[in-house]
Amino acid sequence: MFRRSFKWVFALFALLAMLSIAASPVGAHTRTVPSNTGSSRPTCHSLSVHLNGTAPAIVKCLDKQLGPDIGKTGCGSNTLIIYADAGFSGWNICFSGWGSTDMTSYWVNPFWNWNDQASSYITSCNSGVFYKDTGQRGQQQSFANNQQANFDGQNGRLPNDSLSSIYISSPC
Repeated sequence: MFRRSFKWVFALFALLAMLSIAASPVGAHTRTVPSNTGSSRPTCHSLSVHLNGTAPAIVKCLDKQLGPDIGKTGCGSNTLIIYADAGFSGWNICFSGWGSTDMTSYWVNPFWNWNDQASSYITSCNSGVFYKDTGQRGQQQSFANNQQANFDGQNGRLPNDSLSSIYISSPC
């Protein structure tokens, strides 16, 4: 009798374990999204990108680990800084070096990349071209050194939330 009860308890336990495994989606507790380097994309409010011409860019998160300064730029004075919000605020991505790149290559978190997210910029000592489409296509907006403005669609500037690629022709 004990042997028969044990078999039923074991069979029930095995069935529940299989149902539990089948019902849980793979990776439900962790989310890994490949990035340019094959690693996961954690949240990054301030991203630094060094363009290397035709070679791969070097990408680094500049966020402080803790404290009220998270999201404040640590880009330095010789970078092109693009902000998510008008008035040079919000999440930012800064570019140094020279070359072209698509904003789809850079992520704030696994769900939000920089494509069509820019609202303002500061050029510092860089010059080049902003593009409305990836691959350096579509509407263009040239930028020169020492400019700062909102992407507002006025006076030849791209509209808000339309930046998809950039080309830096003359870095600092």
